[in-house]
Amino acid sequence: MILLVVGAVSARAVATPNTAGFDLSLASRVFSAALAFAAPRVLDPVTPETLALWGLHGISALDPALSADLIAGKFGEVNYKVIPSVIYTAPEIAWVGQTEEQVKASGRPYKVGVFPFAASGRARAMEAGQGMAKVVSASDDDEVLGIHVIGPMAGELIGEATLAMEYSASTEDIQRTIHAHPTLSEAIHEAALAADKKAIDSINR
Repeated sequence: MILLVVGAVSARAVATPNTAGFDLSLASRVFSAALAFAAPRVLDPVTPETLALWGLHGISALDPALSADLIAGKFGEVNYKVIPSVIYTAPEIAWVGQTEEQVKASGRPYKVGVFPFAASGRARAMEAGQGMAKVVSASDDDEVLGIHVIGPMAGELIGEATLAMEYSASTEDIQRTIHAHPTLSEAIHEAALAADKKAIDSINR
């Protein structure tokens, strides 16, 4: 078994594995982050001779765990539809799932809830009231389709959103989850409430 991290060579928009100088003749199957991204959620087990190439696109910190499970002949799964993204600016920007534009383009009926950090007591106390939290959910079954945060500690807040979406949470699930007060995480809670015009600390539109 060979497990290694290699770089990527890209003369085009899509990077390709940098395997120059490696003898791949003994590898029974090659998995790359690029291939896994396009593959189905469930990947069948592989043989011990598997060569796993990771770090090609930095898609997910879960990739090494998936690789280890597959090499060990175990079941491996990564939901590539629920990968959080963070931009470390001031304020931070973070999101997971689909944007409102993507959901609209799909034709699926949806609803949106927005909560401004200016209405968050914790954010105002931190003098960081810029930004908002936004929840995009399906109108038919209430499934959360995307959560977006612009504001203080957005990169930390998106973890809750990712966990919720990994377990196919509904907007009501987030609404009924008690959040400590006053905290920044209440912004996601309030945005979920706003999707059904039930917001507590902001105007329902």
